[in-house]
Amino acid sequence: QKICPIHHEPLKKIGEERSEELHYVPATAKVVVTIRPKYASSCCEVHKILVAPVVAKLIPKSFSSPSLLAQIAISKYMDHLPLYRQEDIFARLGIELKRQTMAEWMIKFGEAARPLYNLLQDKLLARPYIGCDETPFRVLNANGEKVKSQHYMWVRGCPGDWGQPILLFEYGTSRRAAVAKE
Repeated sequence: QKICPIHHEPLKKIGEERSEELHYVPATAKVVVTIRPKYASSCCEVHKILVAPVVAKLIPKSFSSPSLLAQIAISKYMDHLPLYRQEDIFARLGIELKRQTMAEWMIKFGEAARPLYNLLQDKLLARPYIGCDETPFRVLNANGEKVKSQHYMWVRGCPGDWGQPILLFEYGTSRRAAVAKE
């Protein structure tokens, strides 16, 4: 209302009051299609058909994108969400994504990230101070049952006092000092 209800004169804006609320937009997934046109040459016998090369993928011959791999990894390693539960979450979104496929992707994702991990490890080892600790956890076998032996997630790191903070995680089957020294 911009008119005075008593004098019927226009009101003058003198400021504003604001309120905020947090909205949640559920996760969505989309298929991105890349089209690479093919061209034929009528004048050249060497290059009869030309097509742009396939864009390099983190995991060749898979339909995984970097964003999907990051989501699976964050859910698994940061949010402690097992792959069988992620499989159910994807199914609710109408996406058939088997846990075996996600497990293979995580292995290949780790292999692809190894050079970055090694670089961070070199930077960490050059620091004057390194903290190290292990957290026990149970591993699930292929059918979702707990494995009887205890396993450990080791974290090594250095706070930001000596540059950018670095935290590296390493899986271990023991909590012996040899694992920390390694």
